[in-house]
Amino acid sequence: MMRNLTSLVLSATPFLLLTGCQQLAPQSSSSAPATQFVCRNGESFLVKFDNQQQQAIIHYRDQTITLPQQPTGSGFRYANDTQEIRGKGNQLTASFAPEQQLNCVAYP
Repeated sequence: MMRNLTSLVLSATPFLLLTGCQQLAPQSSSSAPATQFVCRNGESFLVKFDNQQQQAIIHYRDQTITLPQQPTGSGFRYANDTQEIRGKGNQLTASFAPEQQLNCVAYP
């Protein structure tokens, strides 16, 4: 009986490892599609998270903005001297201009 239980646990372990964790930040490879974010003010933009290059590529108002990944305690943050996106899960706050802050959510 103990042997059967051990076999069941060992055979289920890969499944549990793959399904038991939820990613907190958008993760993608360089070939993955962009994620659309919709903001409270009605604006929207696309973000492609490139983990290999440790950067986010943002398409916002006919501009392409590339931000390097920054260290954070939890969630994600990409920023340069004047622009930033940060968030956790599907929530994102963006600042593309001084005194501008957009609160957005990933659109499925």
